[in-house]
Amino acid sequence: MSMNDDIKEYPIYTIRPDGGLMTAPWVTSVDDYNHSTHQIHHYILKGLYDRNREWYDEHNVKQKLFLLPIWVHEQVHLTAVKNMTDEEFKDRFGVSRWELLFNRNYSEY
Repeated sequence: MSMNDDIKEYPIYTIRPDGGLMTAPWVTSVDDYNHSTHQIHHYILKGLYDRNREWYDEHNVKQKLFLLPIWVHEQVHLTAVKNMTDEEFKDRFGVSRWELLFNRNYSEY
């Protein structure tokens, strides 16, 4: 599947400036955002979701997408030059890292 197929299949969210999440209905294809500033991020890593869909269905964990500034996406995946702690991340964005990246130990499900 292409990213355009994923955009059609899964809901897309973004982080509100004041914290929390909001839907991003203006994103209907990869042509709808600036790739030099933003990236689409899968809540559940695409390969893991595709290989284990039955487990996610049994636990009612749904795939979703997030439109994130690149520097935020790096923080979610802990690949930034200077990574924020989980607490710093939540304080800065008003949302837990684990609401953006599924982790069996930290995400609520």
